[in-house]
Amino acid sequence: MHTIRHPQSIMHYSTSQPAPLWTVGPLGPLAPRPLGASVPPRGFTLTEMIVAVAVSALMLGLVSQIFLSTQQAVRRGIGISDSVAGTRPVAQQLALDAKHMLGPQDGKPGAAGGGLLVIHSHTINNVSVPRPGAITGEITRSIRDDQLLFIRRAAGIAPITPEAAGNLVPYAAGDPQHARVWYGHLVRTTAAGAAGPGLGKGDDVLGTDWMLGRQALLMDPSVPASVTHSNGFGSKSLVTGPSVPGGTVLGLGYTDLVNRSLDDLIVALSSGSYKDIAEALLYLDKYSRLHVNPTPTLATGSISTFAVAQTHAFLMNHVSDVLVEFAADVNLDGKIDTVTGGNAIQWYGGVADAAAGVAVPPDTYPPKRVQGSDVMFVWQHNDEDDGTGKGAVTGSTTQVSYWPYLVRIRYRVHDKAGLLSTPGLTDGQSGGGFWFEHVFRVRRP
Repeated sequence: MHTIRHPQSIMHYSTSQPAPLWTVGPLGPLAPRPLGASVPPRGFTLTEMIVAVAVSALMLGLVSQIFLSTQQAVRRGIGISDSVAGTRPVAQQLALDAKHMLGPQDGKPGAAGGGLLVIHSHTINNVSVPRPGAITGEITRSIRDDQLLFIRRAAGIAPITPEAAGNLVPYAAGDPQHARVWYGHLVRTTAAGAAGPGLGKGDDVLGTDWMLGRQALLMDPSVPASVTHSNGFGSKSLVTGPSVPGGTVLGLGYTDLVNRSLDDLIVALSSGSYKDIAEALLYLDKYSRLHVNPTPTLATGSISTFAVAQTHAFLMNHVSDVLVEFAADVNLDGKIDTVTGGNAIQWYGGVADAAAGVAVPPDTYPPKRVQGSDVMFVWQHNDEDDGTGKGAVTGSTTQVSYWPYLVRIRYRVHDKAGLLSTPGLTDGQSGGGFWFEHVFRVRRP
């Protein structure tokens, strides 16, 4: 390093020259790069690209999984919400009917009148249902198809049967005092409102699409009879529609009125075959099964009166299994029976309990009828209790009532797609959907 002195300044310089900056290529040295030039960016190596793609794919998969899980949770939540919302009107209607239910002798020992209680247990085999939890595919299983029937006071019930064809004004009934209440599966009509092929067929081929229904058939002797039901009940069909084999109109839901009183029913029950009369009050075969038309079609710009009448029995959609059970004092110890070795209530119902003679009064018509997979429990209107607490034949001076204390309705509800299923179900309860139950107290003497 040398220093040059100048009158006005001092300058420093180096005798060594800086080495030129060179770039190196695959074929050797290239031209020198000017001082101050930036170094060009280096590209990703193949290894770095593979790692980056793998990480991106992993993150995309995690995000997609979160999205799908959220979507399924929302869909499941909506399905559960719809199912729960649909059970509220069922619970409210059942509670109201049970409140006005008649017991034997209507709670008055020795009275001429009284209620009637019938539970019919039935199983339909090989019914197609969507595969639980799967988007596609179907399986077949057995479905319980129970029915419940009892008599209630007509308080607060008005007929909904149209007054006449082309008129939606309800028929002006006289003064009905009682109604026959029925709960069970409905059968869809054809598009024209005629009788459908039945459960497990046609529009009811999928068990998850079956519907739960209710009918309150008002007993009004002032209603003129034009068509006779199989049990001797006369029913005035105030509207016209597709005919039914045998001429029965009750099954097609055209009317909710019969021209018989409770006294007429009791006379028929007492003078004829109690079993046959009680059985005829149900809807058991294809044509007498209660039908519903949930979506009536327009005809010449309007909906036919009979089609409107056929919508009234609908209570809830997408209900497969319906089980009706009862709690009773079978061993006549004055208390509701409990499960052996525990305090849980023992619920009865079905073929096995009927075959075992559950709640069968001695020397009287047994409250059961077993035919294949069908069982019918019947509790008579005159099965009273004189307060002695002793079991004896009906009509004696010391007797107890064999009527049950509680009735339970259990039913399985599905979402429209049939994807919902209850986790942790035991064998015999699988098959998708959610189980709901309602228990009501039976009016006893």
